[in-house]
Amino acid sequence: MGAGHLVVIPSFWRDDKTAEIIEPAELTTEQWGHLSKGMERLGREVRETYGLDIVVHPHADTHIDTEEHVERFLDSTDYLHLKQVDPGILADVVKNGVPFGPAVQRGVMCEPPAGVPELEPVLAAAQGLGVELFAIVEQDMYPCEADKPLPIAVRTREFLRSCGA
Repeated sequence: MGAGHLVVIPSFWRDDKTAEIIEPAELTTEQWGHLSKGMERLGREVRETYGLDIVVHPHADTHIDTEEHVERFLDSTDYLHLKQVDPGILADVVKNGVPFGPAVQRGVMCEPPAGVPELEPVLAAAQGLGVELFAIVEQDMYPCEADKPLPIAVRTREFLRSCGA
């Protein structure tokens, strides 16, 4: 199909339909080792077998769902993922344990550059790595009107390009 990348989302600790907690949200040290080594092994296997690079997509209600989890994962692998959130809505979501779906409906995921973290310094640092980077323009929102995502994707692409990406 001409793809160059395979997007991998870690397993969920909360059921995305019922919001039932199906396993602990926090991994043990041993489990973190399995997760990072497993993703690296998957990356090698997919590259050798199919010629694709995997990109790991941190996601709410998975084991790579907080800033601390993302940093821990990035420290033990070689992946980059960018996304912005509305800090006010996020604080309420975290405080009240709101599952991913309802959090998205509240607008926790926002269009850059309206949220945090500030992307310009992150992009500058990533560009300084001297490697080719791949990005997916994504905006979590549902339900939404069918004509809403494309203008957001276009504006996000323009913003990223204005930052040198």
